[in-house]
Amino acid sequence: CAQIEYICRELLANVKKHAAKPKEYAMNVMLNDHECHITCINSARRGILSNLQLGYGLRFHKMLAERVGGTFKVIEDGDSWIINVHVPLHVEK
Repeated sequence: CAQIEYICRELLANVKKHAAKPKEYAMNVMLNDHECHITCINSARRGILSNLQLGYGLRFHKMLAERVGGTFKVIEDGDSWIINVHVPLHVEK
């Protein structure tokens, strides 16, 4: 699904822009016939998490996920930024 690829690209662009050096991150994409789960975890530069709001790209993908009944959650955990995305897949037969 093109939407899944776009979400992954946006998440990686945010890692490149906002992650602490070295730019440590992990991304996991789980896909089956019914849904896709994406988790992206990255270190964040000190002080950025408290000031960070969803930029245009993340807001757009959050809206897309929610429009199809999915979720897009951003979690702060210490110096890490975690994004969990769930998108149901509507397979037409």
